[in-house]
Amino acid sequence: MRFLVSLALSVVLGSNYVPVKRFEMGDGVFFQWILCITVWMCGAILQLAVGVSPFVPLAATGGMAWSMGNLCVVLILRTIGLAQGMLIWGTANMIMGWGAARFGFFGITPELPQSQLLQYLGVAMAALSALSINEDADVAALSPPTHQTHMMDTDTMAWCDRLSDHTRRAMGLFLSIFSGIMYSFAFDPAQSYMDRTLGASQQAFHYVFSQFSGILMGSTLWFVIYSLATRSRPNVSPEVILPSMASGVMWAIAQTCFMVANQHLSQAIAYPIITAVPGTIGALWGVLVFKEIRGLRNMLVLTLAFAITFTSVALTAMANGA
Repeated sequence: MRFLVSLALSVVLGSNYVPVKRFEMGDGVFFQWILCITVWMCGAILQLAVGVSPFVPLAATGGMAWSMGNLCVVLILRTIGLAQGMLIWGTANMIMGWGAARFGFFGITPELPQSQLLQYLGVAMAALSALSINEDADVAALSPPTHQTHMMDTDTMAWCDRLSDHTRRAMGLFLSIFSGIMYSFAFDPAQSYMDRTLGASQQAFHYVFSQFSGILMGSTLWFVIYSLATRSRPNVSPEVILPSMASGVMWAIAQTCFMVANQHLSQAIAYPIITAVPGTIGALWGVLVFKEIRGLRNMLVLTLAFAITFTSVALTAMANGA
């Protein structure tokens, strides 16, 4: 049952950026700020529902790291697209998050699976699935938004759109890897606090509000810096608010359940599952809805990547007898 819940969460995580894909997001800074405000509001509701939990500054640092990764999302969507972006940042997230749990990085207690061989094979195959599509996919990264905003300056993102295909792709790959690393760090401070602090609560949802507060603090800091850099003329459009809020609600629900899944399924097992599968879901959205990947050969490569991903999930589950 825990394994199936993890797969269900992966579907939500793989779909949470879909609401913003059809809107012109500009440079993405305003989008990430609204998304993070919504995430914090969901955390506040959970805080009231489960009882007030003490604020843990260490857990908040994980949220600030996550906000740095989220800051890059719109640029990633514009340069290499939803399909490749999610596969690549999911792979970087998986390797770093799994490694921290497996080998005890950042003060986390190491977790040993029942079968180390199966787990290593599962992680390696998950990485291979992302590398295969990254190598061969022909991507139409920026599909035309369905809703164009009227307040948006058409030259706002010209610096990105005028880049050569090679440069845009290189930037998208770099930002995706950077985002994945930042995302992977989001859980580590709270887990380290649980493992190392005497008397610390072992209930993961007690740290959700602290992490979400860090997300809000980080995103607000980036927005303030951005506003100062643009001389108080940030790229803001009210038309992106609702889709940004929808993405925030989806992510907050999935992230909360993800933290609980890490606790009950173990991070070394849950991480490869919940970070590899969303990339596959995102790729499906990119192919079936946004037409980002085209051509028979590329579709065959994508199908192979899907098969490798689900094989890796099965191996990872069997590694711990799930």
